[in-house]
Amino acid sequence: NNVKIKIKYFKVSMSSNLVFVQKEKDRILEPEIFKQNNLIECSFEELSTWSEIHHDLLNEIIAVFQHRDSTKDHLFNEEFKRKLFIRRKTLEKNTLIKRKTNNEIFVLLKKMRDTSFTIKNIYQTKGYKTTAALSFFEKVLLHEHQGKDSYFEIVYSELFALLCTKDYSLKYGNYSKLNLLKTTKLKSKYAKAIFEMLEANKYKKTFTIKEIDLKKYLKYDVKNYKFSYLIREITRAYEQVKCLIDFNYIAHKTDKSVTFKII
Repeated sequence: NNVKIKIKYFKVSMSSNLVFVQKEKDRILEPEIFKQNNLIECSFEELSTWSEIHHDLLNEIIAVFQHRDSTKDHLFNEEFKRKLFIRRKTLEKNTLIKRKTNNEIFVLLKKMRDTSFTIKNIYQTKGYKTTAALSFFEKVLLHEHQGKDSYFEIVYSELFALLCTKDYSLKYGNYSKLNLLKTTKLKSKYAKAIFEMLEANKYKKTFTIKEIDLKKYLKYDVKNYKFSYLIREITRAYEQVKCLIDFNYIAHKTDKSVTFKII
């Protein structure tokens, strides 16, 4: 097989006295992320207008944050510790984005920046849980220099950065290990959401989810809603997801719930 993959570096000028060197890897080298289960099932109303591209961008940005070299974080202020620099080419390649301009990707990231959402069961160091309304990012900047690679600068919100830290997941649990080489290949946002839902619950083998919770997992909020419409989206995504994780499901019309069985 002897596949050679280069690790790329690029310099980011932070000030007249400081240059930060950002290391970038092909996602094939570090495909897995720890994603908090409460992020997988967070509120669907605000996120229902997101596309599959938003889904993949979020997972990729979590991956960059988790796999960054944080050994020199002590040299920087708190905001810098939550700051990422990622080349447009790398973001495009790792998320399989095609035919998007710099500005189109910026608009996608801006929508993520402008979206607030509700997340439950955030573990605190003093032993209790909280529910919070928060945003993913505080800032998104596009840097374009003639003759050089363009790149994005993203500043996480403080709480979102905490939730994306590997150490947080390892300390408090409640996370799923996702392989982004699998999720990015799925062709719809509902297929991606179903796959992550199954990963978050696969230790149960068989589980039943009520309609209201299933809508949250799938970020499904449409006009003139019917339970049958929700089931239709699961049916459409079934064959795609089944190729990655073998499962079947039964819809219960009486109490409006769905039972999933991982085989």
